[in-house]
Amino acid sequence: TATSTPTPTATSTPTPTAIPLPVRIEAVPPDTIEISWEAVPGAVRYAVRMWDFEEAYGVYVTGDNHTETSFTYQPATSGHIYFFVVYPVNSEGQNITFLRSPFLTMP
Repeated sequence: TATSTPTPTATSTPTPTAIPLPVRIEAVPPDTIEISWEAVPGAVRYAVRMWDFEEAYGVYVTGDNHTETSFTYQPATSGHIYFFVVYPVNSEGQNITFLRSPFLTMP
């Protein structure tokens, strides 16, 4: 009996799709950082925490009633590295998830 060798078939390689970062971040020199994100279903407000790695601290930079899907941080310092996390909060006051920004070095 003859044995047959399977013939390789061409398979297509999927095209990678860019996945946007949940939090967009932009430096606006000389001292402003603007961040924005898509609305999160179930969120009634957002808490935003900022880290300044040169100063080695992270602090909440929005009040308890921040309902917009953007935030402007000032004063940012040239040469410092910043990072933001957005915490969507539901009507019961619970964090639903979190959204991260990429790192930004302020020009």
